Amino acid sequence: MCKRPSRLSDAICRQLMRVRQQVKPVGLIPADGPPKAQELVESDPFAFLMAGCLDRGMPAEIIWGLPYCLKRVLGHLDPCRLAAMTEGEIRSDLYQLDKKPRYINAAPRTVSQVSQMVCKEFGGKAEALWHNTSARKVQDRLRQIYGVGPGIASMIVILLERLRWAHFEDLYDVNVKPDVHVQRVMYRLGLVDRMSEAEAICAARALSPHYPGELDTPLWWIGKHWCFDTNSECGKCPMDDLCPKRGLRETNL
Repeated sequence: MCKRPSRLSDAICRQLMRVRQQVKPVGLIPADGPPKAQELVESDPFAFLMAGCLDRGMPAEIIWGLPYCLKRVLGHLDPCRLAAMTEGEIRSDLYQLDKKPRYINAAPRTVSQVSQMVCKEFGGKAEALWHNTSARKVQDRLRQIYGVGPGIASMIVILLERLRWAHFEDLYDVNVKPDVHVQRVMYRLGLVDRMSEAEAICAARALSPHYPGELDTPLWWIGKHWCFDTNSECGKCPMDDLCPKRGLRETNL
């Protein structure tokens, strides 16, 4: 059962929304390496989609740079040319990257399936996957791709909305992506009673029923920059005055 919102949690939610307004959309998709790596995922919808579908078990700084690195190996990032490749051929190319996907044996299947979907169902244009449709439909489509679960599907929709690449009327269907950062920050803020994916999603829906996913950006940002697993920098965190700091060791206070 979800924890019921309180006056304190309402105040925390309002502060989180202020943090969200201060986070630039481009800051959510950092890329490792040359600036061109970040430029690619911010300008090429297919590069963005590929990185998003591969975003599991790796730092964001690495995963969002993968399309650029793969493009350098292949000489292109054409979804239809990728769709024509075997998973073995894709795996061979991924092994040439300096920084590889964590799940190197699963990644080729993901790359192959997202390429085939974009090529065969959307005429080679990744942006057609989310144009003029609902958030729920986009998430349903994304979850057909190997390795893409509810969390990744929600994250991609959240980023599309943040980047203003799409506008959805049914944002109430978009949950937070309950990764370790989001769960940790919600627990320390007292928004959940324990670190749990289910509780994080439930709490976000109770706090922001019109768009639960809008809490994802500030929660992730705080966990990434101040609220660490150890040695948190509470004094620099914009939530410091409101945060009960649950679960923090005394050395972190």
